[in-house]
Amino acid sequence: MTKRSLWHSGLAGLTILLMAMLMAMLTACTTAKAESPAPAAAELAAADAARAAGAATAAAGTPAGSATPTPILAIDPENSNVQDKVGAVITPGSTQVLDWETGELVDCDETTCPYAVDGVNYAPYASFGGWAGAVNAAADDTVKDATYAFFSYMSQPAQANEDVTIGRTGYNPYRFSQFLNRQLWVKNGMSPEAAANYLGAIEASLNSPNMVLDLRIPQNQSYQQ
Repeated sequence: MTKRSLWHSGLAGLTILLMAMLMAMLTACTTAKAESPAPAAAELAAADAARAAGAATAAAGTPAGSATPTPILAIDPENSNVQDKVGAVITPGSTQVLDWETGELVDCDETTCPYAVDGVNYAPYASFGGWAGAVNAAADDTVKDATYAFFSYMSQPAQANEDVTIGRTGYNPYRFSQFLNRQLWVKNGMSPEAAANYLGAIEASLNSPNMVLDLRIPQNQSYQQ
């Protein structure tokens, strides 16, 4: 299995885990609601007042004619000043690497930089390391089936293609087909050149045999901060 396959699987996996957690929370909320007594009139009035105050605050920062604030994306021609003025590339490389025995930088050659491209050693960093998910083995079979069905729904092209192209989800492409069909991004506002640039940089990183992954140990963030 290639590094990209592993990354794809991991990305889809964490999406699944987050959705499973959300489902669990919704189930817990539903159970708590069923077991809790009806709220008093004063509590309902306070909640209504809080919602009204929140709506007023949101409206103050909402453009006229808009129901909700609209995020400004780089590909939005009506709001962006940088459309087609920015790009994406694989993490820059170096013609020298560290010699661990001497602690000195040495020039790249076939031994020190076996994966170098035209004498440049690239080591794209898979920060965050991808996504992963699981279903509790002790869960009821009905819950397992429902969770699996939801995972399947989120990972299938119809939903996945929407998630990776609308920007606000934060998802990067993770299906092989998403790198082949650039029209998905063009349809959502990217120029053909920008789509090719963006997807090409991600694909080059995922295909690199020299990709660097996060530390795969508990509390890895403690070692990186």
